[in-house]
Amino acid sequence: MFDLSGKRCLIAGGSGLIGKTVVGKFKEAGATVTNIDKAEDANINIDVAGIGALVSLFENRIDVFVNATYPKYWVDHLRAYYLPSMEVAEHMAEHGGGSIINFASIYGVVGADYRTYEGTNMDMPIEYAMVKGGIIAMSRALATKYGARGVRVNCISPGGVEDGQSPRFIARYCARVPMARMATPEGIAGAVVFLASDEAKYITGHNLMVDGGLTAW
Repeated sequence: MFDLSGKRCLIAGGSGLIGKTVVGKFKEAGATVTNIDKAEDANINIDVAGIGALVSLFENRIDVFVNATYPKYWVDHLRAYYLPSMEVAEHMAEHGGGSIINFASIYGVVGADYRTYEGTNMDMPIEYAMVKGGIIAMSRALATKYGARGVRVNCISPGGVEDGQSPRFIARYCARVPMARMATPEGIAGAVVFLASDEAKYITGHNLMVDGGLTAW
């Protein structure tokens, strides 16, 4: 297991499907975790876009910031990633550095195969792809801007996570994945722990695909 002992970590969206697993994995690795979410089980119940008022509470440092939020509307989605990333990056730079990990998606890298959605009540909105592609580009820009000041900025791009979708969709999706299955929250959370750890201390500006090989075709 990667060691996060002594690290102070903020996880935005830590009550969601993947986020709560990330919180658990971080705690197992020894981190002190603060979950920011609009949910009853969160440590701090605020809109993550307002994180600027929060970072000052961490007077000495924030070692790791993970943004796993999933706002419904694309404008809110942009705000929920852009504003916190800027605020936290500057705070980290002023306090000795840190690691920011933003959640993007395979659909920020490749186009969706809309055939997998045919005959279901599911869809992949174009604006979702636009936002996730923007998050990847923003993270790379922050990595180059703040790298010399000790701040690493990376992305996780998960493939589809099985969560009670239509059996027709699951079968079609799995047929497109070299590993022939959908992702689990545990499989994604492990990659986040790695990027947060000192084992990844020379990795920045990277978009880590955690997709079972889907984008390798």
